Amino acid sequence: MIQKFLLIIIFSGLCSLGIIGLYTDTVAPVITLHDNTTLYYTEEENAIEITSTLTITDDNRTISGAIVQMIHHYQYGEDELSYNASMPSMITVNRDISGALLLSGVAKLSDYQTALRAITYYNHNTKSPNTSIRTISFSVSDGIHDSLSVTRNIMIKPTNDAPILNKTHPLNLDNVLEQTNHFPFTF
Repeated sequence: MIQKFLLIIIFSGLCSLGIIGLYTDTVAPVITLHDNTTLYYTEEENAIEITSTLTITDDNRTISGAIVQMIHHYQYGEDELSYNASMPSMITVNRDISGALLLSGVAKLSDYQTALRAITYYNHNTKSPNTSIRTISFSVSDGIHDSLSVTRNIMIKPTNDAPILNKTHPLNLDNVLEQTNHFPFTF
């Protein structure tokens, strides 16, 4: 385990007079989701923010990276994690093949908090999305310690799409007309 130390020594001439302080970073950052109820996403909806109340605390005052990933029921080509604003200047975002967002760069806690609050979810399947509950995980690192992950579930609500006529098989009305001549009642 790597630890950061701040050692201040006061020198007077050729000998030291004493040690003023010693600091060790031994506490992992903590992420809190204050809106941790299930988030509902309706089919064909625009991208939605996953959280607007996430907070980060750490004794280090800076964060060096974060990961936002879908840990349950990720649908390749359907689910997308993105962000709705420009990232703070010290933070870069990359996407890996599993759809996770990898944020990196040493920045203030408040910058990472803003960046993580800007993360969005979008479903590209506008006709019949998979309705399994998605679980999104957030974690951060201060360069020494990783936080515990916090999660938020997203429930996909399908809409009742209008039926689509299959154009490859022409509609045969002859059979329908024959059957209508046999009504048990008259007009």
